[in-house]
Amino acid sequence: MPKPFFLLLFCYCLFYRVAIANDVKREYTLGINQQDSVDVHWYNTQDSVFELRTAAQLRGLAELVNTGIDFYQQEVRLTNDIFLNDTTGYRDWEHDASGYLEQWTPIGTEEKPFCGTFDGRGHTIYGLYINRGMASYYQGLFGLVLDGAIRNVQMKDAFIKAHDHVGGIVGMIGYTSEIRGSSFQGKVIGTGHMVGGIVGKAEEYNRIIDCGNMGDVQGQRRVGGIVGSFAFGEFYNCFNRGHIKGRHEEVGGLIGVLLGGRFADRSADAGTFEWAKGVMRDIERRRKMKARELRYGFANNYNIGTVTGEDKVGGLIGAFLSFALQHDTTNSGQGTDLLDVFGLRDQTAISVRSATNRGTFFANCYNAGEISARFPVYTDGLIGHYGWGWRPAVYLLDERGDSCFWSDSSVVLAKLETWHLPRDMRSFELPQAKDIYSLRSPKVFEELADDTMQTKMFVDRLNIWIEKQKQPFRRWRADQEHINRGYPIFEPEGGLP
Repeated sequence: MPKPFFLLLFCYCLFYRVAIANDVKREYTLGINQQDSVDVHWYNTQDSVFELRTAAQLRGLAELVNTGIDFYQQEVRLTNDIFLNDTTGYRDWEHDASGYLEQWTPIGTEEKPFCGTFDGRGHTIYGLYINRGMASYYQGLFGLVLDGAIRNVQMKDAFIKAHDHVGGIVGMIGYTSEIRGSSFQGKVIGTGHMVGGIVGKAEEYNRIIDCGNMGDVQGQRRVGGIVGSFAFGEFYNCFNRGHIKGRHEEVGGLIGVLLGGRFADRSADAGTFEWAKGVMRDIERRRKMKARELRYGFANNYNIGTVTGEDKVGGLIGAFLSFALQHDTTNSGQGTDLLDVFGLRDQTAISVRSATNRGTFFANCYNAGEISARFPVYTDGLIGHYGWGWRPAVYLLDERGDSCFWSDSSVVLAKLETWHLPRDMRSFELPQAKDIYSLRSPKVFEELADDTMQTKMFVDRLNIWIEKQKQPFRRWRADQEHINRGYPIFEPEGGLP
């Protein structure tokens, strides 16, 4: 057969293969572009329960909420695992240049919050991708949730980078919201403050229960494995195994800063009550759970992740602020407090005091994660800082707390000396200096040998406390699978199937 025929046949085959490859590439590109599709047809005004099966329907939920449908008294459920992106190499998505990743639009904004119930039913959402700049607030699967509930959501292979109020599942929650039975695995980066593996900021009566973080979390200030800033609520059965890193202060294995009852303080430590628009009035009028029904508490939690920061770094909590309820007169003349505007001052103070008396603070928790700080830790391995007016916080824990533990391998305590303090805190006039140098840890906090905390005896000790309590506390068991470096885990593990 003549050679030109073979050459012609070869060219034809090569052309055919290139054409097929181009078709495949076009189909792949079309598939990527189809990620932009948004399905809102599942929604109607008659039903109260909706089921989502696809990524397009989940994106439709974001569009509905962000245009004003808040899902109050309605429930949205997942019926399948959902892939938002191909998760290959998700840890390097910060520098991704492929152009194929679909940015997620969070569900709920400052002016259009989500107020319903979202139940993941144990299903997993894979490949959530957010990579935004300095103007990005309220970033996560959900942006802002007020008087709502997020339950049984598992996030895996997620990458989230934004500025302020950044969480693996929710950027910010408030007004008797609840996050329950949920977990995060991935990376959360906040270029600003209020950054958490589950929630960036939780303000004004909330519950975070049965949640776990296995991802790495980093930010500037108020950075926590579960939540960056938590105020006034219940926090039980939660754990962190990820590396938590803050560039500056208030960095904790579970919570960056825990605010307790400081409604009267209009300083930055007291919270800012950010939704000062008509949204606040509407939700205050209709919310399902009132403050008097809550108990404030922090119990039955643990951390084994490394916690790194500059100052106020704790194995569980970076900073725990006092329960001072008296009216603050130090800021008189600096504007009117939002609670005074709405006439809630006295009612709020009574509610906080009542819930505090019912609550359980810092009971049955432990930290075995290494604490690394620029300024030495001089109180204990659980709370990095009690506030310079520390007595109300420590005395509260003396009265209302119970045994909590930290491993002797997690931190070496230092003697408090002036040169240990940040530069702006080194010179004080009496009686401030006297108060600082008398700082002590709560009497119920206890340091244990590392190998003691990995024994069955320690598991039994934790469960003795559980047996004295009622719900919602989970029992403990030994780490037989060696997924927790040999330290006790929950049965079942919080936030996991």
